[in-house]
Amino acid sequence: MIHRYYGLFCFSVLFVAIPTVYSCSEHNVIDAIFQNYNSRVRPVLQQNITLDIQYELRVYSIMSIDEPEEIIDLLLWTVLLWHDQFLTWNPEDFDGCTSIKVAADQIWSPDVYFINTLDVASISPTVAQYVSIFYNGSIRRALKYKAHLGCSMEINDFPFDTQNCPITVGLWTYNYSEAILNLRYPIVGLASYNGDPDFAPVMSNASEFEIVSYTGAEIMTTVGSQNYSELHYTIGLKRRPAYYVFVILIPSYMLTSLCIIGIFTPNSNINERNEKVSLGLMTLMSMTVILNIVADQMPKGSKGLPLLGIFVLYEIGICAIAIILSVIIIIIHQRSLSRGWKPPALCLWICRARVSKTARGMSQWISNLICSD
Repeated sequence: MIHRYYGLFCFSVLFVAIPTVYSCSEHNVIDAIFQNYNSRVRPVLQQNITLDIQYELRVYSIMSIDEPEEIIDLLLWTVLLWHDQFLTWNPEDFDGCTSIKVAADQIWSPDVYFINTLDVASISPTVAQYVSIFYNGSIRRALKYKAHLGCSMEINDFPFDTQNCPITVGLWTYNYSEAILNLRYPIVGLASYNGDPDFAPVMSNASEFEIVSYTGAEIMTTVGSQNYSELHYTIGLKRRPAYYVFVILIPSYMLTSLCIIGIFTPNSNINERNEKVSLGLMTLMSMTVILNIVADQMPKGSKGLPLLGIFVLYEIGICAIAIILSVIIIIIHQRSLSRGWKPPALCLWICRARVSKTARGMSQWISNLICSD
């Protein structure tokens, strides 16, 4: 009986002691550091201290691109790191606790915003509305955004075009002497940060456009008499042209070739000539539909015509000229049959010149044949 009570006593001691030794006293840390803490003021001990904010922006994916409206929808992942001089503690005083997590609205956070967005919405889950606080005052906050950005499209080389879409990030309230935005990692291209593939600035690339470049720069801008810190990112997008080549470029070329071959094929009666005109008109209608497809993809305020649009217009022009020539030939033939009307002198001259040239060629061929024998 005594051994049984002794075993229960030892188990109770271990059950109470283990959490005390190995657990982190987060409640005690929060009670200590948030005493007299004010989340509405900049977290610096002296007013003349400039707060350094490290900012990281990754393009998670391209959701959609509305070219006629010149709008691009991006899924962005951001990380902010800064130092709060009031949220520090000694880990030895709190059972070795080196970090805690608290709700984001309990502490001061920089008012970073996207300057050139038409609309932006946070799509982070509720659990992501927390921040990590480390014992030395370092704070880390990660958020996910769906950004609706304006991007001016240059479509002169469409569908072999490349677009550059800017993303500008800045601080709404604090000027350059109060807070500065810095790139967490230097961004000079699509290479991974520090060679680690898990930290690539562009995480997804599934779209009609391929991301070919991604750069970031730290900029100081002046508004009125105040200087402000901004980060300017630029995403280089290159269109994948395969769809337009196989759906528009090749079919329009084939239609135009068939139109020319069909119209200028030798014929024996008037009905065949009429069928040629019908073929040309149907081809012209098909080319107009293709041109409408190209026009639907273009920005309404773009300057000039795209390369593909010019190509389709040339094809339409060639078909139109072929149809006009075929109609002229039909008119001349009808008049010559019904009225006994002679062809114009120019047509007769062209015909005689061609016959004469053919006859000279035949006589030369016969002479060469006889001489060789």
